[in-house]
Amino acid sequence: MTRFDRGKIKNDGLTVEAIFDLRTNLNANAVHAATYIQTLSEAEWTELRVEATRTGNTANPLFRCGDCRKAVYGRVSANGRRHFYHFKGDHSDCRWSGAVAESMRSIDAEKFHGQQEGERHKSLSRFVAEILSLDPASEKAGVFFRRYTKLEDGQYAYPDVFTSDWQGGPAAFEIQLATTHMPVIARRDAFYEKAGIRLMWIFGGSDDLDRRTFRDIYMRNDGQIFCVDGDVLRAARAAGEPRFRLYRLLPSSAANGFKPAWQNTIVGPAEISWGSSNSRPFIQPNYDRCLDQLVEADRSLSSLRDEFYAALTIADEGRAGAAWDKIATLVGGVNWNEVPSPRDTVRALGALASVRIGRLCIPTDIEITNLPHLVNTILLEPRERRIWTHAFELLCKSLGLRQLLERPSVRGKCDRNGSEAVGKIPIDRLTATTFDVLFPEGAFRRLSLDFSEHRAE
Repeated sequence: MTRFDRGKIKNDGLTVEAIFDLRTNLNANAVHAATYIQTLSEAEWTELRVEATRTGNTANPLFRCGDCRKAVYGRVSANGRRHFYHFKGDHSDCRWSGAVAESMRSIDAEKFHGQQEGERHKSLSRFVAEILSLDPASEKAGVFFRRYTKLEDGQYAYPDVFTSDWQGGPAAFEIQLATTHMPVIARRDAFYEKAGIRLMWIFGGSDDLDRRTFRDIYMRNDGQIFCVDGDVLRAARAAGEPRFRLYRLLPSSAANGFKPAWQNTIVGPAEISWGSSNSRPFIQPNYDRCLDQLVEADRSLSSLRDEFYAALTIADEGRAGAAWDKIATLVGGVNWNEVPSPRDTVRALGALASVRIGRLCIPTDIEITNLPHLVNTILLEPRERRIWTHAFELLCKSLGLRQLLERPSVRGKCDRNGSEAVGKIPIDRLTATTFDVLFPEGAFRRLSLDFSEHRAE
């Protein structure tokens, strides 16, 4: 028995109080769900909710209930509280069964068979169709409303607007206005990905940005989401080619601590990165690179980052701490004396900086060409430095260093360190304001947002 003993936890009839995270350790003990959830950034929570929903009805779910061991997924209540919940099924033997979760199929039917389609939805669908018709290839192929689309396995959908030739391939445009549960969004994403159809979610305007439905879309797309409105349609007509309004979260000024803020602009197809046929459209540069550009443009911060890296190169703790504290003064953040074990931090971040810029930033005989050995020996293995594993993983993902991250020896240590850190807020998030100046790669995925502070302009 774990500390989640039947006699110690009251069943509130709604949420799962303890869960098993099966990503890295199949034999892990149950962890307290609320404690686990609070360690996740907004992007991490959103991505885990999607993955838990996708794997929930398979033999290998991402999360299991700490009591009945049946699959669970993440939800957000009407008042914004994160929690875990059971999928539809018989959970009468579980103390945390609560109300039976609504079936994905019935939720999906509500949205995709027109039950919630109102005049605004129809109006925006017409806007999208007219905008697409300004593209010669799409006009020739035809632009259709709610075209029946079916896969070989029998799955089907009725995309709000569809064309078989958009940017070199078929595309579906889904108008998102009503509150939609994550199972619906995940199902649509999976359907179009499997079909090889490009998907663009379209929403109705800035008043909806803080709603959970839209966060579930843009927090998995670098803080970007597209919109159409009357101004966009007029701009498209004037240009004689398609236009969309892009809303995106971007870091604000250094004086404001680089807090994310909404910006919006009208863009054409050539400005959008469309990727492969099943990619999500987005605009470059991404959030992390925009933050890096702000740091580079600020002479004080740029020189302090150079000074910090120079200190790492000779493992000078005092010099590194002085540069860190000056940055914290400028942008607001945790001071150096609050960072655990300065000696180990200097060496761990020296390895991290070496990976980031491609040259050694730590005194060692290991060649920069042998990054797996460098990170295994200096960053991931000493116990006192394992707290920086999360930062290393985000850095690799942001820089596209998948081959390094997935090397078996590196992946194994990352999984072990991640398992040891379950229920703990990563150190790079606790120090994020200062840390993001020094290592902007991964900044977006470290965001913990109070959406009431980030209204669109």
